[in-house]
Amino acid sequence: MGSGILYLIDKLAIGGTEGQLHALVQGLDPERFQSHLGTLHSSDSDVSFPEIPRLSLSFKALHHPSTLRCIWRLSAYVRRHRIHIIQTFFQDPTALGALSRPFHSARLVASFRDLGFWRNPRESFKMHLSYPAFSGFIANSKAVKGNFAAVDNVPAEKIQVIHNGINLKEIPMPMIETLSGEKRTPLIGIVANLNRPVKRVDDFIRTAALVRRSCPEARFVIVGDGELRQGLENLSHSLELTNVVKFAGRLKRPVELIKNFTIGVNTSETEGFSNAILEYMACGIPVVATANGGNLELVCERVNGFLVPVGAVDLMAERIVTLLQDEGLRQTIRTANLQLVRSSFSLEQMVTAHEAYYDRLLGTER
Repeated sequence: MGSGILYLIDKLAIGGTEGQLHALVQGLDPERFQSHLGTLHSSDSDVSFPEIPRLSLSFKALHHPSTLRCIWRLSAYVRRHRIHIIQTFFQDPTALGALSRPFHSARLVASFRDLGFWRNPRESFKMHLSYPAFSGFIANSKAVKGNFAAVDNVPAEKIQVIHNGINLKEIPMPMIETLSGEKRTPLIGIVANLNRPVKRVDDFIRTAALVRRSCPEARFVIVGDGELRQGLENLSHSLELTNVVKFAGRLKRPVELIKNFTIGVNTSETEGFSNAILEYMACGIPVVATANGGNLELVCERVNGFLVPVGAVDLMAERIVTLLQDEGLRQTIRTANLQLVRSSFSLEQMVTAHEAYYDRLLGTER
């Protein structure tokens, strides 16, 4: 039997981190690694996940008396199933993993996947107390590594960068613009979590209003859902875009819609490493994104898209119009994106990098 790895996460939901974990578990060599899943809360009913051994903890909060029982159950599970590595995602699982450390011999690895949009004094203090218990850390971009090394004083040599990967076998054939003179309606899209203001989807809607002045035929779509949706719909209505901006909601397979995009957009003010941009690129879609975080590791100016400052809706609109009016540039970018994803961001590369990291951590290099 291979080395036991317990992935500890808040819950299973439709999201970028959960999708990457799903792909990792499916891709690991089962002869070398036995995956286990631990969740702190009940998971969404419409989320599928590989059939692997599971631990479900009825976690309330760290200050709740039931946390002692969660620590006991977690530690007992680790000992019983001979878990070698616990890899945590998000703050509470990381804190819980640290608290369990005295009661088992498993190595702890924390995943850094954002630039700390969740930070406040309480959360930062909790993480500062937790990190010393960890043997190592995995960051999904150089920007994320640099941020946590600087803000949390985590030794840079303990942080391994492993970029997100995408399963190219699951990417549908993108729409190819014809040379027959037939024009299809330009579709500009964004995939974003509508629960987080830092995604700045309101900037996307304001950009849409500006793009329409030069390209009145353009249409726009927002893929995602959350508590901010109603306010965004109200903004769209106030800008007279009700029939122009479509809210597609949360989709299990957003690439089925992304393949129809003419341009993919990211407006976030903080981005660790955008799965949405990876999906745009894998479909050969030009990208217009904010110049921050991991976006700088994905988008190269005029090579596979454009980068603009956060909040610069005027410039974002200009870049979108430039792409809409230059079919040759779009085709060049299409080729560049397809090549870049295949050479640098495939699922196989991401899985192989994790396997090599686990081997080094356990001293079992092959």
